[in-house]
Parts: sequence; C-alpha cells; structure tokens
Amino acid sequence: MSQAQHPGSPRDDDGHDAAPGPGGDGPHGRDGLAAGAGGWGTGAGSGAGEQFGAGMPLETAAAGSVLADALGRTQMSLGGLSDDALAGFLGGCQKIAAWAGGMLLEGIAEYAGRRPDDRTARRAARSAAAAKKARAALAAGEPVDPPPYDEFAPDELMPVLRLSKGSAGRQVELALALRYRLRATLAAMLAGQIDAVRARIIAEATADLTPAQAATVEAKVLPDAGRQTYIALGISLGKAVLEVDPEAAIRRRKKAEKRARVERWREYDGTGALAGRNLPPDDTLAADQALTALALELRGAGLDGPLDYLRATALIDRIIGRDSRLEDCRREDSPRGEDDPEEGKEDWDDRDEWPVRDQYLLDQQDNASRNAASATPDHDGQDGGRPDADGQDGDGHEGGDGPESGGRRDGAAAEPARQPGQADAAAEVSAGAGGRMRPTLTGQGCGSPEGQPCEYRSPQSPPAHPILKKCCARGPRSWAGLAPRDGPGARDGPQGSTPHPSPDPRELIRQFLARLGITPDPIAVTRCDHQDAEPGYTPSRKLRHKVHARTPTCSYWGCRRPAQQCDDDHTVAWDSGGLSCECNLAPLCRRHHRMKQHEGWTLTQPEPGVMIWEAPSRRRYVTTPARYAS
Repeated sequence: MSQAQHPGSPRDDDGHDAAPGPGGDGPHGRDGLAAGAGGWGTGAGSGAGEQFGAGMPLETAAAGSVLADALGRTQMSLGGLSDDALAGFLGGCQKIAAWAGGMLLEGIAEYAGRRPDDRTARRAARSAAAAKKARAALAAGEPVDPPPYDEFAPDELMPVLRLSKGSAGRQVELALALRYRLRATLAAMLAGQIDAVRARIIAEATADLTPAQAATVEAKVLPDAGRQTYIALGISLGKAVLEVDPEAAIRRRKKAEKRARVERWREYDGTGALAGRNLPPDDTLAADQALTALALELRGAGLDGPLDYLRATALIDRIIGRDSRLEDCRREDSPRGEDDPEEGKEDWDDRDEWPVRDQYLLDQQDNASRNAASATPDHDGQDGGRPDADGQDGDGHEGGDGPESGGRRDGAAAEPARQPGQADAAAEVSAGAGGRMRPTLTGQGCGSPEGQPCEYRSPQSPPAHPILKKCCARGPRSWAGLAPRDGPGARDGPQGSTPHPSPDPRELIRQFLARLGITPDPIAVTRCDHQDAEPGYTPSRKLRHKVHARTPTCSYWGCRRPAQQCDDDHTVAWDSGGLSCECNLAPLCRRHHRMKQHEGWTLTQPEPGVMIWEAPSRRRYVTTPARYAS
C-alpha cells in the first residue's frame, strides 16, 4: 500500500521530501537549525541551551531528530537555563511529542493496512477494491474513506503499544482516519504543530461527514488548532461542521444517544466511579440541576462537605434509595466516640476552597441553562463532551465557561429551581435541636415496638421506592458511659523454658486445613505429572477451578476477561490428541479463542500456564500464571 502524501510536503520520485517540512531542510538548515559551527553541537553545560530563548534557532526549530537531540542534551542541565530558555525548552518538548505521536499513528496506519479484512472471499474482494480506491485517491491528493482491516489487527498491537483492546482499536481508527481522510492534520502533527489529543478531537468531530466535507472542516480549523485549548478547538469544530453540513450535528447527536450507557470503573485511589454517557442533553441538564438541589437540601440538613461531595452523595442516595440525612442524624444522636472512637478526629483539609469551588459549579449550571434557553449550538460537533486526559481544558477548567465569564451570583448561592416531578425531600424533615434537621414521622405511625426495625415510606413516594428506612428509636444501652474492663495480663511461660521461633504461617495453615479435613491439592505450574488428566473433552469442575486459580483471566496479553467468562481451551486441540489436563488447558475469551484459530496465529503452552503467542508478524508474546502473595 502506498504511503500517504501529506499536503504541503510534496515528494520527489524517490519518496523523499522535496520541500521544507518535518525533518527537511528549513531556513536554518537540517531540522530548522543553523548548520556548521554556529549551530547546536557543543553539548550540555556550554550555554547552548540558551538557544531555546525567544526567537533563537532552537526555539523556532522544526520538529525532527536534531531538535530531539538538542532537547536531550539540554535536559541534563535544566537548572542552568534562564526562565526564557526553559519556556522554549518546554515548547520544544511539545513539538517532539507531537512529532513522535504523528510517526506512531503513521506507523499504526501502515500496520493495519497490511492486515486486510479477508475472513471470507466476499470480504477479501471488498477489502481489495476499497484498498485500490484508496490508493488512487491518495495518488490524486483526495481524501477517501480508509479500507477495512482485519478484526484482530488491534489485538496484535496490544502488546506492542501496551494498550487494552479498546484503546488499541481507537488508535487504529484514529491512525487510518488521519492517513486517508485528514492528511493535513497528520502533517501538522509531524510538523510539531498539534498533538494527538487535538488530532483525535478533529477526527471525532468529522467522523460522520463525507471525506470531502471532513477535509473542508479540517481546512477551516487547522490553522488555529495548535494555538487553541481543547475546548476552544471543539467550539470551532462545531461551528465549522454546521457550516459545511447543518444536519451533521443532529445526526451525530441522535446516533450517539443510541449508545447511551452507564459505565463503572475503579479509580486508582481505590474508590469507584459511575458515569452516564451519551445521554440526551436536556435530560442531562435537568439531572445536573436536580442533583444540585438535592445537595443543597443535604447541606440544609446539616451534612458536611463541599457541593461536589454532596452532589455525589445525593446521586447514590437517589439510586439506591438511601437518605443520608438520617445517617447523619444517627451519628449526631450517638455521643461522639461511643460507636467509633476515631470518628471526628479527622476533618476536611480544604474548607477554605469550598466557596470558590461551589460558586464555580453553580456558575457552570447558570451558563449551561442560558445556552440551552438561547437554543444556540454549543458543543454539538465537538469532542463529544469529552475532556482531555486530565478531564480539563487547557486552562484547567472542566469545560464550559468559567466563573470569570459572567453569571456570578452575589452572596450565598441560591437553591436552583426544583425540577418537575422532583420529590419534596425538604418536607420530610423538620428542625431539631441546635438547628439540625431531624426526620419526622408526622401522621405516619409505623406501629413497631420501640427500638425495633421499621420501614417508613414517604407519602410522596411510590411504595417501591422507600426514602426513609431506619429505626423509630434507639434501644436501651445500659453499658453507655462505662469503660471496658481490663483483660488478663501477659503470662510468663513455664520456668526453665526457652523461647522458640515463631512457626511458619504456611505450616499453621496446613495444620488448620488438616483439622478441617481438607487436603491441599497443588496446582501444576512448572511441570505436570498428568495425574489430573481426564478422559473427556469437557473438564470437570475441579479441573476448571485449578486452571482458573492458576490463570484467573483470559490468557492473551492484556485481556482482563475473568476466567469464569472464558472458554476452557485445549492449547493442543482435543481432536489432535490434546489432553484435558492442567498442562493443556487455559482460559481464552471467545474473541481470543477465535483469534487463536485465525490464520497466522499460533499458541503453545510449554509449561502449565505459560502461554506463548506468536502473531502473524512472527513476534512472540508470553503470558504467565498469576502470582499470589505468600
């Protein structure tokens, strides 16, 4: 497959750059640097790093290997740079990162192009025709849709790029879009002008356009893309898409709404995350405002925390039918330290920041409401509302207009208007001692004995959605106020005895299991005596459990599909004489089970649990049994 020619970088018959460009001969010589003794070459510590100052050769150098070498040399003596030169150094790093990202995507596109979609004769014919059309369009300098590629091409790149299957697939899609539809964007990356995030924003915003329309939008936004924040670039793209194809934004939104979903994942700090994606914009805005109203009610009930924290609490309360106001009241009814001696010892460490953060959140809602009321296109056709890798735009905000853009409220934040159908949770609490808000069961006697569980349902709520689920009153606590009694003191051993070393914990475990009548059954990991081999094709539950304990996920590199959801694959096929044994069984998810049988892929298991995958490229990737803490 011929290599894409980038606009603005004509090539001669040998495929070499015939004009200044990335890595070409610029105004300062190779890679934009002055050639000869006056250029870079004296190394770190010679003051040459000051060449990164404003307007200096290294500051204006084009992205390329020479600039990368200069950055590497300067990095060893950053402490000796002036602020001006250090700023230029950072800009140079950005150029090289964009240049390297462009080369990476260009290589990924080439790799995927070598894996045509040829699973069937019909698919192979279509793939060949699309590849021929793409080559002709590239030769004519016209944008074109990329040809289809093999479904397992992203899986082959997973261990190479150290990415999950989903991330590898998105990289392949982006690379092919830049190579065939948005070649000027790829050229800008190779020139160090825009990074991979901006390239992805452009690609996603133009995905539903024809290749010609996508190229038109690209030409409108690309000149300023490198100087804009991610959010500003998204706004420019939205306007350009509306100019080129007014119906595109509507089509894109309706298509995305059909992919509405709720995602759950684990945060790196051990917490969890729950997010609704691709929701209707009107419903999203209404839900956002309702969460703020509920959060303000929680604050009025005496719950502590910033508005973001209270909104998150209100979200979980609504979903699982909990009322955190009652949880807080229970803690207030209990003498501090009685149930939890550590309670109250730790406090929030960022209280001073709450007013600014709360006001910014409320201002965002005001701005979103005004945008929706004015019916002016805001983010349609942008980056799908997706922030950058840090969840922020280039100014550190989470998107939209910041507090400084107007709409600031004076004094304390007012409670947003209640949405239609929203339960009047405030009517279910009444003022208690000390200004706290306490639950009241007015007019609704539950009839339960004092201290016994009851379930009170709000008259405003359907029976299936209880709001208050607590006890009417606390039971007697005759031990309240008493100190715990002293236990027996430490005792000396028999006279004349000598201390013995602590026993091996593993031996204690074995003794404990023996008392329970449980005999440990070892799992084969380095060699196998085939004692667990079974005569049938389908392994028994015991054999499956041993294999899954050794390999708890799919055996392909980076795949996290739990073994219980995988096929129990015979590495050497049963029909070819393979055993149903620990040394020949391994979990494979259905996708990678199919990939193993795909042409060009081989899988061997030289030791129990050691899986050697050989890809069509003839590269080998090894996965090993799970390691457990001893």
